[in-house]
Amino acid sequence: YRSVLRSDGFRHAYGVLRLYETWDYGNIAEVIMGDKLDYTGIAAHQMWSSAMNLYPLYQGMLGINADAIKGVLALSPAFPADWSKANVKNIRLGNKKVALDYLRTDDSYTYTLSSVEDVNVDFTMVLPLATEVKNVTVDGQTVSFNVYDDVQNVCVSIDPMVLNGKKEVKVEYEGGIGVL
Repeated sequence: YRSVLRSDGFRHAYGVLRLYETWDYGNIAEVIMGDKLDYTGIAAHQMWSSAMNLYPLYQGMLGINADAIKGVLALSPAFPADWSKANVKNIRLGNKKVALDYLRTDDSYTYTLSSVEDVNVDFTMVLPLATEVKNVTVDGQTVSFNVYDDVQNVCVSIDPMVLNGKKEVKVEYEGGIGVL
């Protein structure tokens, strides 16, 4: 994810998480032998081993960068191309919590952000390569936006906003190429 190869990042993280099929739910070995899928005999299971397999997903896929000292939550969600919806709760900035709902249709991406307290949010949407962005609205009002390409995606950024209650960010689009 950090190298902006988000599709590769998701595939790798998902593959690691599927190790539960080898052992059991919540039990992912910290160290696995290279030549065969088996415990090495060193630290067969440690709780943080399982937690660290989730970390790339919630930091990478959601693009979370929480700076509680400055009071800014940066989000740049990069959901896989075949996901049509997602719901994420309890994204934290200090004691404040933010929720994110995502919905993709044939012509729009909709992100609904909500919080019960003021939260400064920098929001960038990460869309499939070759997506042509037609319009971006926040709560039904057209806003200015910046579109730029990275290695595998089109990124759409909007001006920072103060979130208190709900805000709906909607991107109207055409096209886009996603690799699964």
